[in-house]
Amino acid sequence: MKQVEEAIKEFKSELKWAELNKYPYVSKQKVKADNLAIKALEQESVLDKIEDEIKEMYRVILKGTPKDDWAVKWNQCVDEVLQIIDKYKIEEGNKE
Repeated sequence: MKQVEEAIKEFKSELKWAELNKYPYVSKQKVKADNLAIKALEQESVLDKIEDEIKEMYRVILKGTPKDDWAVKWNQCVDEVLQIIDKYKIEEGNKE
């Protein structure tokens, strides 16, 4: 996740530098592409943060716990939510 934040910072820094120095070779397409990259990275970062927070919701399951125990069912639900997030992360990756 730190790499994503560093990439966002680098893109923003590059855009700010080009804007301040009024470099004519920085095309509108380049600015648009950088802004799209920032947006995509920010979305990826949000999914990662959500995923990390959900992983913290796992409950401790004691040895010999019956399968119908509330903690087991809770963890199964958490797993399902994480699978949904992974599915959308994969779909977003395939669009690129």
